[in-house]
Amino acid sequence: MAAVRLRDLPAQHEANAGAGRLRREEGNEQIGRVGKPRPVVVDDDLEPRSVATPADLDATAGDARRIHRVADEVDQELLELRAVRADRELGAGGEGHGETRLEEVLSGALPGALPFALPALRAGELVIAQTAAITRFLGERHGLAPDTEAGRLGALTIALTIADLVAEVHDTHHPTSVDDYYEDQKAAAKARAAAFRRARLPKFLGYLERNLERNDGVLVGPAVSYADLAAFQVVEGLSYAFPRAMARLHGEIPKLLALRDRVAQRPRLLRYLTSPRRLPFNEQGIFRRYPELDG
Repeated sequence: MAAVRLRDLPAQHEANAGAGRLRREEGNEQIGRVGKPRPVVVDDDLEPRSVATPADLDATAGDARRIHRVADEVDQELLELRAVRADRELGAGGEGHGETRLEEVLSGALPGALPFALPALRAGELVIAQTAAITRFLGERHGLAPDTEAGRLGALTIALTIADLVAEVHDTHHPTSVDDYYEDQKAAAKARAAAFRRARLPKFLGYLERNLERNDGVLVGPAVSYADLAAFQVVEGLSYAFPRAMARLHGEIPKLLALRDRVAQRPRLLRYLTSPRRLPFNEQGIFRRYPELDG
C-alpha cells in the first residue's frame, strides 16, 4: 500500500485536497507542519484518558468511582481534541512515529472504515472520525452521556445539529470555495453572512434554547453531557465571530447563555480554559471575526 503523506490528506470540509490546495487559510482544517499542535489524532499511547475501552469500564464500585473522577478531566477533550505533538517523536532525520501514526490512520492501514478527513481518534484498534462520532464515543465512556438509549440518541441528534451549525458558520466566510482565500470571495461571503445572521443563527440557537426549556437546563438527560459541551463551544465561537449579532439575540436565549456560563465553571475545564493549552479563536479557524460579516 502506497504511503500517504500529510500534505496530501484531505481536510474535513474538502472534497479532495492535495498539496497545491494548502495555500488557502483553513487553519484547523489545514494539514501542514507536523510539529504544530492541532486537533488531529488522539493516540492511545499519548492520550490515555481519551481512549478507555469497554473492558476498562466494568461496573465495579472502584471503576464507577474512577469514571466519575475522570468525567471532569475528559471535558476538555470533548471541547477541543488535542493534537498529537508529532515533533516530540521526530528523529534526527525529520521522520518520526507521530507522522507514521497519522498516515496509518488516514491511509487505510488500520482495519475499519477509512476516515475522510481529520479530526480522527485512534483508540486501540478503533479509528473514529467526525467530531460528533468522536465526542459520542468519549462521552459514553466517561460519564458525559445519558444512560438510556433514548437519551444517547438525543445527545447524538443535538451534537449533529450543532455540527450543521458549525458547517454553516464556515460557509459565511468561504461560501463559494474552500480552496480560495476569503479575500477572493468577500462579496459572496457578505451576502451569505447576512442571510445567516438574519435566519439561520436565530433558528439554530432557538432550537437549543427550546431543548433547554424542555429538559430543565441541560440539553438532554439528567446532567451535563457532551452535547452541552458542544453547545458551550459553539456559543463561544459565535460570540467571537459575530459579537454584534449575538448581542442582539441575548434576550432570546437566556438558558443557553446560562448553560455556557455553568459549563465554563466546571473546575478542571476552567483550569484548561484559563491555561495556555486553550488556543484562542483566530482568523485561521472555523469561527473568524471579520467585522464586515457581523452586520
